[in-house]
Amino acid sequence: MTLPFAPDTFAKDKAEALAAQHGLELTHPQQWDFLQSAESLDLQAAPGSGKTSLIGLKLTLLAQGWSSATRGICVLSHTNTAKDEITHRLSDSPAGRRLLRFPHFIGTIQSFTNTFLALPALRSRDIDIQAIDDTAYEHAALRLLDNHRGFFTLKAYTERRHDGRDLVAGAHYVYDAGKLTVTGPTGTLPFKSTSPSGQQLIRLKNDLADQGLFRYSDMFAIAEHHLVHHPDIAKATAHRFPFVLLDEMQDTSDLQQHLLDQIFGGPGTVVQRVGDVNQGIFTDRTSAPPRASTFPLPSAAQLPVSRRFGTQIADLASLLTVQRRQTIDGAGPREPSRSCSSTTTASPASSPPSNALPAKPSPTTC
Repeated sequence: MTLPFAPDTFAKDKAEALAAQHGLELTHPQQWDFLQSAESLDLQAAPGSGKTSLIGLKLTLLAQGWSSATRGICVLSHTNTAKDEITHRLSDSPAGRRLLRFPHFIGTIQSFTNTFLALPALRSRDIDIQAIDDTAYEHAALRLLDNHRGFFTLKAYTERRHDGRDLVAGAHYVYDAGKLTVTGPTGTLPFKSTSPSGQQLIRLKNDLADQGLFRYSDMFAIAEHHLVHHPDIAKATAHRFPFVLLDEMQDTSDLQQHLLDQIFGGPGTVVQRVGDVNQGIFTDRTSAPPRASTFPLPSAAQLPVSRRFGTQIADLASLLTVQRRQTIDGAGPREPSRSCSSTTTASPASSPPSNALPAKPSPTTC
């Protein structure tokens, strides 16, 4: 895959000059391996390894050398916090600010899905979006359940179950066998979809969709439905973004990864995924067979040097890398000495009175 940037984009002198401007030290070969790579890869980064700084440096170098006015770089993260951190770092330089406008895109996986797939699909059905928000959806669903006589059977069913209202509030779309279907918060329904309660739940969900009210996860199902029925959209999106960088990859759910694989899984796109699987929030993945693209791949590069702490804490942190073993090299401040002692001045009485003040410790010295 030939990317539209100058051959000397990642030249060592350019990288070192830009790193010096931002106070970033490039003293380890693993940093250079990632910084100068123009191929698809996974990077398993230890805590405190300077991952975000390195991403910002790489993206700024890419922006300096990028030559296409119609094809761009796509930077995705799991949270707005991570996205904002990257945007902040890029805003520090004129070159970095180029990535904040067309043809590039920086945002969360959710905002990417909404912008390029789900919202166009809904607008093609003349649906006016009111809210994409779990809380807003839940309130609207329960109001409709309580106030519309057409859902009497479903309401009676929910009143017989301790989790009945959660079922209605958490109902969401999934893509299955070529169509959008309705399921419950756990991925299943406690009744058949053809039962009176099942039919009313589906109708309630569809009524809210017609009003433009959706849960966040609905958008991934709508996006996948749109992709499957319009495969040229995936090709066009992959052509628009020949280079994709995924940050905080450990927090990407299987649902999100599956959708991204459908768009960027072909050989025409460079996908670089960065994160620390040992800090992931989706801890239930081990209960199911992993996807072929589950992060990090066995061939993942390593960024093991941490400047957050010294060797003692690094050794302890290495023992906690249970999802993927990683030996962390502590290059940060040394831990303070623990050979401190203190003495306590006590009353000579064998047992102090009940209203006595606690013994006063003498100053601690190290």
